[in-house]
Amino acid sequence: MLGFSPKLPISDEDRQWVDDGFQRLEKLLGRRRLVEAKVALPTAEDFPDPYDATPAAAAILFRRVCGYLKVDRSKVELEVFPDETEHLREALPYWRGDGANRPAGLYVDHGTNYNRDEGLSEDEQMVVAIRSTQLKDPLSLVATLAHELGHVILPWGTPT
Repeated sequence: MLGFSPKLPISDEDRQWVDDGFQRLEKLLGRRRLVEAKVALPTAEDFPDPYDATPAAAAILFRRVCGYLKVDRSKVELEVFPDETEHLREALPYWRGDGANRPAGLYVDHGTNYNRDEGLSEDEQMVVAIRSTQLKDPLSLVATLAHELGHVILPWGTPT
């Protein structure tokens, strides 16, 4: 239009890095999974369940995120662990640190390897654990759950 050609908002080097990343994902997950993936947005359409910052509400969110990522919910346990520093933050008049160095969640596979075609055997269980303070922010909670479930579909031993 008007003699201008479209220009990418990123450098050619950045574009190549993104392209290479998607090619690696395609090799690991398969083209079909990438093409058919649903992009979930933080809207009532994609997350219609009421949220009240309880572990039960987090479990419902977890089930929904598992569905979006095509992870068998019956093979992954959700745990909420207490954030020991939260009590100190509330009790002390001055608290140093923003908590940025603490993990929001944790993934444990008990030595299992998830095979995306075969799944896990009956007795194998993976665990996704989140800090109790994550319950306060549903957007951050969903991001943490998705990140930890990413370890299920892209196990640690997977070359990147």
